[in-house]
Amino acid sequence: MVTVTAVELRKNLDRYIKMASTGEAVRVTYRNSHSVVIGPDTEASTPSNADDIFKAASLLHDFIPRELQEKLALDDAVKKHKETALARKYQ
Repeated sequence: MVTVTAVELRKNLDRYIKMASTGEAVRVTYRNSHSVVIGPDTEASTPSNADDIFKAASLLHDFIPRELQEKLALDDAVKKHKETALARKYQ
């Protein structure tokens, strides 16, 4: 386990996050005390039920009336257009 200070963690955060994502634990100290351990995400290694979720969503999609599907698609397109316009305005 690697031990680093909070200052070092701030300076090289991407490096230590990559280490943690590959399974290595990183102990972080603050003013020579109060250590915390940053490690891999244990929930990420659990089996995913994404296939079941997508299957259920596709079955649900068939029960939504066509008019409502078109309205939702139009609302989504308007939202994306507004977000794009705001992004351009504040760049």
